Amino acid sequence: MFNLLINSLRDFRRTYKKYLVFEFIYMLMTGFIFVPIIAYVFNRVLVAMGSGPLLNSDIFKIALSTSGIIGLIIISILSVIVIFIEFGVLIVISQKNYFSKNISISEAFITMIMKTPKIFGFGILHLMFFQLFLIPFIDLPISSSLIENINVPIFIRQEIYSSYILTGLYIAVFLSVIYLFLRWIFTLHYIIIEGKSTLDAIGCSLVITKHNRIRILLKLLLFNIFFFAIGLTILSAINLIPSFIDIDRGAYFIENYFITFSSFLTYIFVLLLTPINIIFLTRLFYQFNRKQGVPLQDNLATYKSGLLLKLEKKIASLLHRRKILVFLILGSNLLATFFLSYSVNENIIYIGRNVLIAAHRGDPINAPENSLSSVRKALDQEVDFVEIDVQRTKDGVIVLNHDIDLRRVAGVPYNVADVTYEEISTLDIGYRFSEEFHGERIATLEEVLRAVKDKARLIIDLKPYGYEPALAKKVVELVEFYDMVEDCYIQSFDNSLLEIVRNLNPDIKIGQIMYFAAGDLSTLDVDFYAVEQRMLSNKFIKSARRKDREVWVWTVNNEEDIKEVLRYDIDGIITDYPGRVQEIIGFHL
Repeated sequence: MFNLLINSLRDFRRTYKKYLVFEFIYMLMTGFIFVPIIAYVFNRVLVAMGSGPLLNSDIFKIALSTSGIIGLIIISILSVIVIFIEFGVLIVISQKNYFSKNISISEAFITMIMKTPKIFGFGILHLMFFQLFLIPFIDLPISSSLIENINVPIFIRQEIYSSYILTGLYIAVFLSVIYLFLRWIFTLHYIIIEGKSTLDAIGCSLVITKHNRIRILLKLLLFNIFFFAIGLTILSAINLIPSFIDIDRGAYFIENYFITFSSFLTYIFVLLLTPINIIFLTRLFYQFNRKQGVPLQDNLATYKSGLLLKLEKKIASLLHRRKILVFLILGSNLLATFFLSYSVNENIIYIGRNVLIAAHRGDPINAPENSLSSVRKALDQEVDFVEIDVQRTKDGVIVLNHDIDLRRVAGVPYNVADVTYEEISTLDIGYRFSEEFHGERIATLEEVLRAVKDKARLIIDLKPYGYEPALAKKVVELVEFYDMVEDCYIQSFDNSLLEIVRNLNPDIKIGQIMYFAAGDLSTLDVDFYAVEQRMLSNKFIKSARRKDREVWVWTVNNEEDIKEVLRYDIDGIITDYPGRVQEIIGFHL
């Protein structure tokens, strides 16, 4: 293991410049060429389906549509090609370096272009599956595009964690994925170096890893721990330097510079993470082959392009002669980044001061959720908004309740839409919470509107569990009757309900609740997005701002998550703990 580690680091030292240049150039290529192509294909799929943006569970409609399935296959094939070429170039460079042979970046790239047709056929389905393992480990725009909006919603995670069976199943799936990854880990090496078909390459990888699974896992873990330890040591040492500066203002200035510099080094570190692992795996590949008695020889034929080779040499020669100019450009860029970072860090204390706070279901920590007592306790905390869930009873009364039925809050198996208000009004939703709230009844929207008027605003979440058009119409009527059009936001998972509200009263702000989205959200006619935390990204925020739409995040409760979402230019936070948010954003200052 020690010799393998040392030799891998020696290989890396000899070739790290090539890896950096290639990764940077290929990142630009994917960002300007491949990602737009994939985005175009996906948008054409939505057009063919006759659909606008797909929200939340609507994403599964793609799998139920012929055009959707075809589009997904095309996108998967394009993704396989992009990832295959990137990993392939890294493998070619590391393989030639293993045999102490020099190879240019353009030669490695052309070689992979020529080898790409080999992956087509039945075996490409296996590569599509294999790429799911590789995407999280690469630093390309395509990887972020593919996984940016893929997340497990909070309520699904809670369901998994609350069930021993689901948790066990989740762990079993996770371990199965790790197992397959370890067994297929040399598939690309066999395709590229030995020229085998995809299926044959998978078979060879299964053979070579048959009795080496634990060994491969341990070696990969130890190697990456060592690599991360080096990086962490360097970054920690850099971040400690400002502590030795005594002048307060100078220390702050220098500290911000070193924060920026360490961020730059972190980016380089991440960029080199994949290449150094490819170097390690290539050496491991030949080590296992040697133990099986396979003679070590260079079987990899490469292809050249005279034009690209000349261009690469000219650029290399220019950079070599203009080292000072290159360092000046990099230094200027780093200084510009620093001053921007310095400006941001100087004002970071103000981030979030204008963020609005909505009490989720009133104050569910100190009173039964969605109850009148819960709403009043939220008002006592001086929140900007109180967020409530509403449904329509069988006889048309709008009441507060989150679930489709009353099991959780009142212990009865009735759906709200199937019973009258008279029947609901006799139920006690307080005794399960505490003796203090014994006798607490289910609140009506009218009661809440009267309670919050002139004290706070409301976010009314329409639950589409029955009588949807009538629900939307009645809520709008009540908001108008109590003259609270300016003080009420209406949100829902169901966009058709929001369309009804818009048609009834365009002055009421409406918002789309999302935990997943695909397609062009600008086509939605809404005033704000209410998103799950994992959907947040700078790209998403910028897109919302271009359409002058607010961004609210739900349901953010622990301190770490609150600070995380405040890094973004959001408008509001929906939380069970308004006090925590108020403390972090300086509410009492």
